[in-house]
Amino acid sequence: MRLKFILSEVAIGLRRNMTMTIAMILTTAISLGLLGTGLLIARQINTMKEIYYDKVQVSIFIREDATDADRQAIEAKLDDLTADDEVQDYFYESKDEAYERFQKQFEAQKDLVENTPKEAIPASYRVTLVNPERYEVIEEAFTDDSGALDPGVDQVRDDGDVLDRLFSVLNGMRNATIAIAIAGAIAALLLISNTVQLAAFTRRTETGIMRLVGASRW
Repeated sequence: MRLKFILSEVAIGLRRNMTMTIAMILTTAISLGLLGTGLLIARQINTMKEIYYDKVQVSIFIREDATDADRQAIEAKLDDLTADDEVQDYFYESKDEAYERFQKQFEAQKDLVENTPKEAIPASYRVTLVNPERYEVIEEAFTDDSGALDPGVDQVRDDGDVLDRLFSVLNGMRNATIAIAIAGAIAALLLISNTVQLAAFTRRTETGIMRLVGASRW
């Protein structure tokens, strides 16, 4: 009998506050969905970082007029960085090898490959780091106090810059999704609180009688 009474009162309460109940359910569902989406995005970002940062390489492009002494000096610095556990390994990529890799990377864009001469692709040293997030140590090693690059070095470029920009966008999307989810959860809690207060107010007479006969506040 008591269970039947409770269920009937619940049904009456839902009918009296149908629109608010529907709004509460939808708001709660949307906020939980957004929160779950934000958590999934965060997990995917972490997985992508583990995959792509391990493949980050720093390219030290060599000038056309670089001498053998310049290359030896570059390799000496890379050896020192290897001894300091900053560089995992490195190798020299000639202009022919660089152009061959360029052709493979952009084989789907035939016009780009045909219009790019071999002379436009410089030789370089391809450097793999022990800690991919410390790619800036390479640029610092080949730059003097005035900001000029070492002799024979034309440019130091790393894939980490591109990844950082990509992940900053993804992190922004994740943070925005979680922020919207938190705002929705707060709105849902306020709706739930208002619904409970309205239900209690509409039954204030019954509640008062129950209190008089010994019922607790709960």
